[in-house]
Amino acid sequence: MNTIWTFGDSAIDRRIRLRYDMPQHETWIETVAKEFDSEIKDFSWGASSLSYLYFHYREQLENMEEGDIVIISLPYYDKSWFFKKSPTMSTAPRVRANNYFSDKQKEFITTYFDEIYCIEEEINILKNFLDMLCYHQEKRGLNIIAFGAGIGINDSLQIPKELAGGIGSLWEGVSFGEIIEGEDAYIKLFHSVVQGAVTDTRLNHLSEPNHPIMAQKAINSIRTKEPIDFTTDFLKNIVSVKDLTGPTNE
Repeated sequence: MNTIWTFGDSAIDRRIRLRYDMPQHETWIETVAKEFDSEIKDFSWGASSLSYLYFHYREQLENMEEGDIVIISLPYYDKSWFFKKSPTMSTAPRVRANNYFSDKQKEFITTYFDEIYCIEEEINILKNFLDMLCYHQEKRGLNIIAFGAGIGINDSLQIPKELAGGIGSLWEGVSFGEIIEGEDAYIKLFHSVVQGAVTDTRLNHLSEPNHPIMAQKAINSIRTKEPIDFTTDFLKNIVSVKDLTGPTNE
């Protein structure tokens, strides 16, 4: 039996279902695994960063075998893995809103993003990582697809066609589109989610009816290397924003 390896953020993370307020239905990645008769090894984590992704991909690479499928959801750039045991604490707003961190820690992370962080450097690192994925796919016989969960990735670089990529994004194209009250209502919630104030209580930010649609798009992308199109076919206006929020884990 081959393995499906997953890396990235909440667009693919399965462990968020362990929260008491999250639904228990099958996720899109679990449907994909059934289609390919594969077990899942999930190294994604909601709200985590590219640095968290890079580390765990490199750590697991030697365990991957020819024919394995690797699915990668690329987080936004403006995050980092500051605290080993708390990968969700990846942005200054999340750390500032958390009472477990000292004023000194909060000041350091604020200073990092204000004075040290360089998005151009992050983009170049990501480009190198994507080139490395293409190399591993060819030389190790892996089947790798990668897509940007947020529009920011797609705006700043072109994901190599060998890795499929995406048209539009899951966040802006699908998660926003599900909201009955419209995009503006969800943007308020979105900022609260990013800052760690509340949780979007949808698995992978998708309502249950959109999971099989996402699964079928991913299956097609794995087989054909065609991009995942987040702009078509997904159901819209199916959930109210007031039904989406739950408390945070931390």
